[in-house]
Amino acid sequence: YQRRVHGEHTVNFLILLNALLLSMVHEGQDQFQSDIFDVCEVVFFVVFLLEQFCKFFALGPRDYLRNHWNVFDLVLVALSGLHHATSRYANIRFFRAAASLRVVRFLHRLDSIRWVLLAVFNCVPAVLNLVTFMAISIGVLALIGMAAFGDTVTETFPDSRLHFDDVTHACLSLFVIMTGDNWFVPMYSALI
Repeated sequence: YQRRVHGEHTVNFLILLNALLLSMVHEGQDQFQSDIFDVCEVVFFVVFLLEQFCKFFALGPRDYLRNHWNVFDLVLVALSGLHHATSRYANIRFFRAAASLRVVRFLHRLDSIRWVLLAVFNCVPAVLNLVTFMAISIGVLALIGMAAFGDTVTETFPDSRLHFDDVTHACLSLFVIMTGDNWFVPMYSALI
């Protein structure tokens, strides 16, 4: 048990160190920094790959794949390996960004964060229902706005994207009005 706890603490420390390294990468850095970050990324990849091999051989294929977090780790290591395999040919930033998801693995081990994550994941269906309702409402209101205010905004403000001449711009105009950002342009043109 004691070795397992020390091993988990070591992996947690490496995950946080990897996240710190990923947060330090920025556009316009000199070549020396880029080389150091690339070497560190390869080292972290090898360490996490070895961790997955050790887990796979210690637990066996069935028990290893039964745990969802192991599958999550395996996908992240595979994406990281794909990044390293294709980095000479193409700079795909998605694979590097996927490596930052390792922090989620660290967060699930904390009980308080686990409860928060569980609550967020349980709210996803309700949020999707709300988003669907809002999209339908905006679509219907966009059609009403096209019928009521079509050709009024483009006459007053010809360069404005906020108008009700077509469905996409009507939805954009309604979104801008709902968020309160630059809402006076469609209101002012509707009053004129």
